[in-house]
Parts: sequence; structure tokens; C-alpha cells
Amino acid sequence: MGSNWDPDDSILETGPARIRKAIGKETEDRIVTSRDQGREGIPGREMPEGFTQTLQTVALPRDLLVFETKFEPERTLPSHSHADADIFRIVIEGSIEYEGTTLGPGEWMFVPSGSDYKLSSGRDGATVCHMYIRPTPR
Repeated sequence: MGSNWDPDDSILETGPARIRKAIGKETEDRIVTSRDQGREGIPGREMPEGFTQTLQTVALPRDLLVFETKFEPERTLPSHSHADADIFRIVIEGSIEYEGTTLGPGEWMFVPSGSDYKLSSGRDGATVCHMYIRPTPR
């Protein structure tokens, strides 16, 4: 893989249907947690080597998808952008670096749609929760 990565953002269209199929319902009608039966995450999209992505099985509004991404130690997610989604990331454990800024547990970043960026993980790797959000017209 070169220095750029072109993520398959078709998950914005297919993800909600995959979630509904996995949980057997259109919307949530009660409080649910990741520990409830049938709430194991499902595979996200194909990622570069050293990264895995899990789509969380909760039926949120159609314009929002939640993922967990695990970064192996000292890996770089190549430069890329998301044309159709804003991204909000929160570091759960480990650390990630963006343009010389290191983010640790509880710290976050917002990436507007169309913005080019790359991320690197620290020596212990990282677990990051991120949300794809359909942007509102600017």
C-alpha cells in the first residue's frame, strides 16, 4: 500500500442495513449495552495492514455510525479523506498522533468531510472509538 489510502465510504450506505440485520430491528426501543446478547460488533470495512475495524451494533439515527478501530503498535494509517462524512474520534487506550500532536485516552479529534489526514499509533498501539456523521450542509 502506498502513502495514501482510499477508504471505502460505501459503509455509510450499507452499514445501517447490516446493523438492522444483525440485531433484527429497525430502531432501538429500550436501553441497550454492548454486553447485551446479540450486540457483538460486526466487521467494519477493509483496513490497511495493522488495523482492524468493528461496526458497533446499535441502531442509531441513519446519519451516524459508530466504530471501534484497533491500531497495532507504531502503525501509520495512510493519508486519506472521507468525502461524505465528518469523523469524530475519541482515544480509548494507547495513543495516536496527528501532525505532531499526540492524543491519549479521553482526548479527541474532529475531521470535517473532505479533509486529508493520516494517523499514527504509539508504541503501545491504540484503541479508538470513532463516529461517521453525515455532514450538515455548510
